[in-house]
Amino acid sequence: MRPFPHDDRRDFSKKDSKRAWLEALILFALVTSGLQGCASLGAGLVTPIPRPTPSPSPPASTAVTIMPASATVILGNSQTFTATVKNASDATVVWSVNGIAGGNPQIGTISASGVYTAPADLPAPTAMQISATSVADATKLGKSQVTSPAIWRSPSARRRPPWKLERHRVFAF
Repeated sequence: MRPFPHDDRRDFSKKDSKRAWLEALILFALVTSGLQGCASLGAGLVTPIPRPTPSPSPPASTAVTIMPASATVILGNSQTFTATVKNASDATVVWSVNGIAGGNPQIGTISASGVYTAPADLPAPTAMQISATSVADATKLGKSQVTSPAIWRSPSARRRPPWKLERHRVFAF
């Protein structure tokens, strides 16, 4: 391959270097002034697209949780439950057993402070549901399962005395 003749190539001597800088500066000035002119001609013709304003986040929903989530309570004994209400102005709850506010003697009772007392006799369904309903939002409730085993009986729940006198012998039950 033969190199290009010397007169076909650009010689960047000091004289040509100054000229190249001058040409570059003029070209830059023309381009930037032309762009500014385009921008000023188009001003007002293009409207900016409005950004959507973020909508406020919805308030957090109320949640009720009961601890413990399940329990086994011997007949006649008690179990304390605690309810936690989140995202509500009023943290009080209404306690119920199987949908009955406060319960009843047949299925067990629960106090306003959450103390469940199992019935003295074995109920027909041996599993009960403890519910805590939020006062602030009655649609929000927490649930817990309570079972009363059939073979266990608390000494305080017996209907007869713990001892029975029969033929001069003492029998303990």
